[in-house]
Amino acid sequence: MAVIEKIEGSHLKLMIIKAKDQIEEKKDYLDTINVFPVPDGDTGMNMFLTMSRIVEELDNAPDPLTVSEAAKRIAKGAFIGAKGNSGVILSQFLMGFCKQLEKNKELSPQEFAVALDRGAEKAYNAVVNPREGTILTAIREVATRANKVVSDATADWDDLFVEIYAAAAKATLETPKHLPLLQEKGVVDAGAQGFVYMLKAWMDVVGVDQNRLKPINKEINLLETHASAKPSNLEEIQFQYCTEYVMEKPEDPPQEISHELKEYGDSIELLEDTNYIKIHLHTNDPNAVLERLEKYAPVQLVKKDDMIHQASLRNKKLKSQDLSF
Repeated sequence: MAVIEKIEGSHLKLMIIKAKDQIEEKKDYLDTINVFPVPDGDTGMNMFLTMSRIVEELDNAPDPLTVSEAAKRIAKGAFIGAKGNSGVILSQFLMGFCKQLEKNKELSPQEFAVALDRGAEKAYNAVVNPREGTILTAIREVATRANKVVSDATADWDDLFVEIYAAAAKATLETPKHLPLLQEKGVVDAGAQGFVYMLKAWMDVVGVDQNRLKPINKEINLLETHASAKPSNLEEIQFQYCTEYVMEKPEDPPQEISHELKEYGDSIELLEDTNYIKIHLHTNDPNAVLERLEKYAPVQLVKKDDMIHQASLRNKKLKSQDLSF
């Protein structure tokens, strides 16, 4: 398959579909290595659900699909479908990435690199207390490497994607250096690993020479890192519930709301679109959070997952399967 010259709307749609398929194939694996910020074993499922909702939006788009229309559909699906820590961060990356593309008819590597930079910026801004050693680090390293590559005007898609894939894989391999918990449990960050899978799917659509990946995969063998993955102590989970709230956009600045929520828990992430905001929070008192939010604006949707139960299931899965698949 030859490398494409410019990415069009149909390519963007296929990139999202292939990424969803790739993450679906690997979601059980991602769930099993998920230990940060909580070992609730749902990173793969959350990223898959997030991508699936985006695919639904794209499937309802008219043909022929322009870059601008594809970008708007991806951003809309990302906001609606965002699930869990990694799913929310991924959705914010895609929303920032797509906002940059809305005025384009087709894309060059240089324009793509700018969009990656916007996506990284939005992903970091969504997290109240961003931590290095997560999917955020992989996203940032990809954006940084992309801008270095396209500073050479002769760089093509093959050059760009090989380099950003290498940057994401290297950043993922090094996540345990930033987060001692990952080192202790013998895994890399699951969200970052999922991001690597997404980039690999994008490369396949663009038509990158697979032979150029062999040296990277040989040097950066992410699967080997998980050979000694360990179960987690459930008593280490400080907050029991992973919650999400979708509410009408209030008059007060959303950042003020997220600051107030610090007294209820952690892992606070905030997404915005035109009319609504979505808040992700780990807490022990979902009802108290709901009451506080409704002082600002009506809450349309509440989702609650018991992370202690999820972590228990992860431990059982870890004891019963071979992680080398």
